[in-house]
Amino acid sequence: MSHPYRSWTRRDFLRLAGRAGLLGAFPTLASAAAALERDTLCISILHTTDLHGHILPTFDYDGTADRGGLARCVTQIRRWRRQNPNSILIDVGDVYQGTDVSLRNKGELMIDLFNHLKYDAWVIGNHEFDWGIEPFTSALQKSAMPVLGANTMLDGKPAGSSSDSQHPCGKVQPFIVREIDGIKVAIIGITRNYRNHNAGHVVLASAGVYSWNRFSTSR
Repeated sequence: MSHPYRSWTRRDFLRLAGRAGLLGAFPTLASAAAALERDTLCISILHTTDLHGHILPTFDYDGTADRGGLARCVTQIRRWRRQNPNSILIDVGDVYQGTDVSLRNKGELMIDLFNHLKYDAWVIGNHEFDWGIEPFTSALQKSAMPVLGANTMLDGKPAGSSSDSQHPCGKVQPFIVREIDGIKVAIIGITRNYRNHNAGHVVLASAGVYSWNRFSTSR
């Protein structure tokens, strides 16, 4: 353990900030810190989560208005990407279920927006199955980016092991690797197990059997 009163270098700060997630949370800070040291590469990890089909701002659980929405996220994503082109953009699940607008097009609009924004990947959320298997497989087919779910099973096989590239669920991968300015970054997608939620334990069928079991998450 480091001495609490020892002198800190810029490299020490960058290492500590990276472990704490500060460089991904504050790309502006990361850009400034990286500029201090020429051999430092700053990679900003940007993520959205629990959009639930909300393109425009909505209310939070306390009833406070003007919260969230993908449109607002887009403004910030573009700003951060300009500040640091070495960025990774991920959505970590529950993409389209939740609004009347999204229900009308079965979530296709949200995937169209992800494609337009050039997300690197999105992770399967438990609510992706609330409308059944067809909207989910449609989202997979429409997605121009990889879909991550390391703890999913297709015909008893883990994600990424299917030889049927035409099957929509064959697009689900356990992880992806991105190379940014010579640095390789692996991104693993895990779907959380909600024990008391119907989407946590269902059997789905469409052009084959897709089994969604009670998965244990990686530790």
